[in-house]
Amino acid sequence: MRGRKTILQKLSEKMIVEIEKPASRVGYIIVYDFKGVRIPVGFVRNVRRLQRNYKIVKLQRSTYYTEDRRAAILLALLTKYYGGSVRIFYVTSEIKF
Repeated sequence: MRGRKTILQKLSEKMIVEIEKPASRVGYIIVYDFKGVRIPVGFVRNVRRLQRNYKIVKLQRSTYYTEDRRAAILLALLTKYYGGSVRIFYVTSEIKF
């Protein structure tokens, strides 16, 4: 790698979260908001980088879904870094209708 590290790389290196692969299929819904300000361009670029490295699905404008705990936490840390508010919801089942 050449040049400076991206903020996403720095946050990823700082993570000391123990990652466990659950037996059943679960996931995380990440909802973020940047109240009163435009979404920073750097945030959008880093989310795209995150999507290339992890399986993250955009559900709506500011809502994502992933089965990867590390990806959920990274997206939340990225949002906080750029001044947004964020919530992570742990999904244990999906209601099909």
